[in-house]
Amino acid sequence: MPNVNNLSPIDKLAEYYTSKPSLQALALFLPQTTQLSGLLKLRADEIAKIRAKVFFEELDNGKMELTPKMIQSEDFVHRFVITAKAAVNTFRHEKIRRFAQLFRSSIQNNTIDNTDEYEEHLQIIDDLSEREYLLLCILEKYEKSLPLESIPYVECDQKDIQEYKEVKRAKSIWSEFTSESSSCLNISSQTTANMLTRIARTGCYETLVSHLYFDKVHVEGKLTSTWFRIRSLVDEKD
Repeated sequence: MPNVNNLSPIDKLAEYYTSKPSLQALALFLPQTTQLSGLLKLRADEIAKIRAKVFFEELDNGKMELTPKMIQSEDFVHRFVITAKAAVNTFRHEKIRRFAQLFRSSIQNNTIDNTDEYEEHLQIIDDLSEREYLLLCILEKYEKSLPLESIPYVECDQKDIQEYKEVKRAKSIWSEFTSESSSCLNISSQTTANMLTRIARTGCYETLVSHLYFDKVHVEGKLTSTWFRIRSLVDEKD
């Protein structure tokens, strides 16, 4: 019997299936001429091809010009391999396209010189679920509707002006922002707050105000430069 640690994910699943009588019973619903491991491998290959197609089609949208010198670069190969791997392992096609946009932007426009920075941005895009990403897009729309320079401020220390305006803006837009988020994403206002708390781990969002409101945690915050950096790299028109 092969060492389970040396098996591929699909083979591990097949091995698990053969050791579970309850799952074996479900095999009766499968065509008798098809083994589960073979069926899973076939479907996994099909899914990988579909995802790879989405990835390459998005790369082609940018009409990248590649030179032999570029393709032989260790940095180019490294970025392509880790990005393609992330794309093939991604369920949502929207995220696959963002991976392709990130790679294309870093190569075509030479916007990311540092490979560590590229890996960090790739990881952030990978970490954000589609709902989390859309939530940040909605917040971005409301922040842009009320630029900081349009917000008047009372006399205060110069160092506090930026923070003062950010808090004022957050308080002004928060009700409409959470209302639209709840409607578009089919989530409650409390779920919105919980999602934003989780998103803060990526560095794309920062809490400005946090307090209790009817025994529930209420937060208001802002998008960060990290978010706008990523948005500029994926270059989406939405």
